[in-house]
Amino acid sequence: MCDLVWVHHAARALLECGANVKFCEVMTVVVTFRASACISAITHAPGTFVDIQTILQHIAQGNRQAFAPLVERYQRPLFSYLGRMGFTPAQAEDLAQETFTRAWQHLGQYDAHRAEFSTWLFTIARRLALNELERAGNRLEMHWGEDVPDVASQDATPLEHTEQHEQQRRLQAALKRLPPQERSLLALAYSQGLDMQAIAHIEGCSVGAVKTRLHRAREQLRHWLGA
Repeated sequence: MCDLVWVHHAARALLECGANVKFCEVMTVVVTFRASACISAITHAPGTFVDIQTILQHIAQGNRQAFAPLVERYQRPLFSYLGRMGFTPAQAEDLAQETFTRAWQHLGQYDAHRAEFSTWLFTIARRLALNELERAGNRLEMHWGEDVPDVASQDATPLEHTEQHEQQRRLQAALKRLPPQERSLLALAYSQGLDMQAIAHIEGCSVGAVKTRLHRAREQLRHWLGA
């Protein structure tokens, strides 16, 4: 996730943006907080506590680099969520970048009294992901990678590895058959740090509806997998 090559390409885009002042401003912020996140990721462990309100106060006071800890804290969960939605690593990276850019552009609209910052951020990511799936005709390659539940164990024998790989392939195929909204729901359910209330907020439904939809989606997967 921490890719200095990405920073280089972003810097080139900044130089080529010409008279598009708004885009230049956004790209400057993205390059700044991405570069800062790459540097700070070397010395900070994932999942470190982030004081959202303090960060927002610093940003409001004109400190754009204060956004970097938010990128560092949420880039991996966002990337995992988008991967579970069926996007390739490159596609997930682009969507995660766009999510942070949108969050920066609309930071003034965030209301801490209505939702946690993570909930607000995942709501943006979900909307972008569903729009992209619809635009692409839902023909994207499934690429769950290491985030798929029940991934093959490192201690397994060669035969067990083969069997687990086949199970994973079948699971990927079954997940691809789910409607994008249900795929999103399952992806959110496997995301660390999101409780049922947060998932309901992101999905725009009640907690009861989330539980019902999750049950139906899991039952559908079991049916397709013959479990």
